[in-house]
Amino acid sequence: NKQFTKSPLQQAAARYATCHENCKVKMKTKFRKLFWIRLALGLALFVILILFLINRLLLNPQETKNLTLILVFLALLFLSYLSLDLFKVFSLRVSENGIEITFLITKKKKYIPFNTISSIEKEKITLRNAQGNITDGYYISILKFENERLIISPDSFENYEDLMIEIKTKLNNQHVA
Repeated sequence: NKQFTKSPLQQAAARYATCHENCKVKMKTKFRKLFWIRLALGLALFVILILFLINRLLLNPQETKNLTLILVFLALLFLSYLSLDLFKVFSLRVSENGIEITFLITKKKKYIPFNTISSIEKEKITLRNAQGNITDGYYISILKFENERLIISPDSFENYEDLMIEIKTKLNNQHVA
């Protein structure tokens, strides 16, 4: 009588298949316009700086060493920005039984059943400088599940409040049933 245990990959695939078999999507995230504007401005600024440096390289070849160094530094800075922020950007789909996360850059999907979520915590984010608070701040929600955390922020999602109400309602229904 051997007991067979599924690998974490098999467990994730089973949860994902379960979601697609019997989950009707109740709510999807909507990204704030400011989120896309901020992303586009960062990309535009990077492209303008690169084009400027390439133009300077072509017009003044004796500055090649210095400008090449600056060009490589800017490219590395932009790639670090991408790796820190853009690869973590995700959209959510809330269904009857769980939450489906889709990472925007990689298109990787992850499914979190409501029965695996242990808690939802709120944390206040306040922007400060040397003189004190810049703003009153805003709250983010942290979903804790299976030794992991998912941060849902109103800074990214236009329908943050509706999304959190839906998640909390579904989570309460799971714990009551």
